[in-house]
This record gives sequence, C-alpha cells and structure tokens, in this order.
Amino acid sequence: MSNPSPLAAPSVTRLGRRRVRLPDQAFVVTWMTRDRRPRFEDLALSRRVIGTMRELEEAGHVRSMAWVLMPDHLHWLVQPEGRGELDAALDALRRASGGADLWAGEFHVEAVPETADIRQVSRDIVANPLRWGLAESLADYPHWDAIWI
Repeated sequence: MSNPSPLAAPSVTRLGRRRVRLPDQAFVVTWMTRDRRPRFEDLALSRRVIGTMRELEEAGHVRSMAWVLMPDHLHWLVQPEGRGELDAALDALRRASGGADLWAGEFHVEAVPETADIRQVSRDIVANPLRWGLAESLADYPHWDAIWI
C-alpha cells in the first residue's frame, strides 16, 4: 500500500548540511528507524521519544502541531519557535531518544506551503495508522497527537 504525502506539492529538503530557519514555516518531518526496524512497538521507547518531543516544545524550541509514531518511523508536523532551528531540535531528539542506534542517518523534511490547509495536513498525518491497517480507529492507536483533534 502506498503512503501518500499529506502535502499537495512537497518541497523535500535534507537537513544536516545547513541550518533551516524560516519564520512561521511549518514542516513535516519523516524519520525512519535504523534499518526500518519496528522499534516503536516497544512502549517504553515510544514514550521516551514522545516525552522528548514534548520537552522540546515545553522548552520553546518547537511548536508541535501533529505527530504519529508508526512502528518504524515518525511523522511530525512541527514549527521552529523563537530563535530555534529545526535541525537543532531534531539533533536534540536524536540524542535524547537513542541516537544512531535508533534513528536512520537521514530524514526528510517537507515545507508546508502557505496555501496548504494545515489542519488537513495534521489529519493526514495522524490518519497513517488507519491507512496502514494498524488500527480501525485513532482511539485504538496510542502514539499520536494533534492540537486540532
């Protein structure tokens, strides 16, 4: 089954070689586990990743609008806050949640176009477990959140 992008016209950027900081820009981050192993079937590990994302938000580095932690990857609709930079936040997430043992070396970032319906992007992200047959209802899937749902 293919997994359609939640964005109509994605702009894909690989981060790590340069800092990305655009005022008020929202991004969809897709980050696989190393070797695409289903590491997030482990509840303790999933909760550590989720806790780290929440800590980044509480510290004012990012605004987390929606996310879903799938068995072998993360989709995260996020906006850098203040003077924060997205790749710095992702580096912090990597370090705090398992480093290179957990995460693939590269991740994909799609800038959300200004014309996109950000709430629909959010709904598309959190609907991933339903599309992949991991749950019949979002109420049955434990690893997601969205500020509008």
